[in-house]
Amino acid sequence: MAVELAKVALWLHTFTVGAPLSFLDHHLRCGDSLFGEWVGLVSKELHQMGALFMQNALAGMSAATSMMNDISELSDADIAEVTQSKYLFESVAKTLKPLHQLLDFWHALRWLSPQKFNHNGKHFPRKGLAPLLSYYYFRCQTLSKSMLLLHRYFLANLNTFVMDFVIHQKVQSTHINWYILEQLPFISPDVFEPKIGGQKIADFIREQVLHLTYTAVDMRPFAIDMGYNGEPFIWDSDDRRHRMARLDALFFHLYQLDKNDASYILEQFPIVRANDEKIFGHYLTSKLIWGYMNAIEAGDLESVVQF
Repeated sequence: MAVELAKVALWLHTFTVGAPLSFLDHHLRCGDSLFGEWVGLVSKELHQMGALFMQNALAGMSAATSMMNDISELSDADIAEVTQSKYLFESVAKTLKPLHQLLDFWHALRWLSPQKFNHNGKHFPRKGLAPLLSYYYFRCQTLSKSMLLLHRYFLANLNTFVMDFVIHQKVQSTHINWYILEQLPFISPDVFEPKIGGQKIADFIREQVLHLTYTAVDMRPFAIDMGYNGEPFIWDSDDRRHRMARLDALFFHLYQLDKNDASYILEQFPIVRANDEKIFGHYLTSKLIWGYMNAIEAGDLESVVQF
């Protein structure tokens, strides 16, 4: 609405009798100036991680830049130029769609679990993700809309401590080979169909992933893919901590791991523990996950654990 009102204001201010209304879509965009991804930084990270396949998503940048330059040179003095501006901008949007999808997915991974660091302490949350991301990104380009909705389960599963632990055991270098990728124990989607305490597991996962990722308007397409058309959720560190702990507890449960197994796995993340002890005086992440594991065993997905 704000963008449309801005267009009207500009048209009223610059209106010339006998001339068409100028094309403004390339000047006024709905976005978030606080949160997002820099194309150059993502490109550098992809290169460092060896994700050469996903570099294809960046290939349309030069063509899109050329078309944007063509748009800027059009004066919109007549209907033909306005129509040409619109056509070129639609072409730009089509060309950049793969890039937007890549950046949305990259942003979602970074924000879903920002406090989980790999063994080197780097800020990107997962070791050896490049080929895995390449595979997922390629599949997103080819799957039907109904199958694409499975990305919520993929993101939730990928960002759990148990999956991080497994990846660390299987990956001895800086990347995941394809034969290893095929061995990763992702939970089958049909496992998410049953209910716990009257709530369908799939719906519970969708709610957690949605709240953890959709905190800026940049992620609106991602939210729409999950069936949500509302405004972004306000960032709440305490709420996010509990939602991530619930997801971790749920996946420990789905993998049929008990508290001893969970305790052992959580002890393999010394940086997370050190950060918790520095801020809270104890390993809060572990205690929350244990608490939510108890709640899940009792058939409760709604209670909030407090320590």
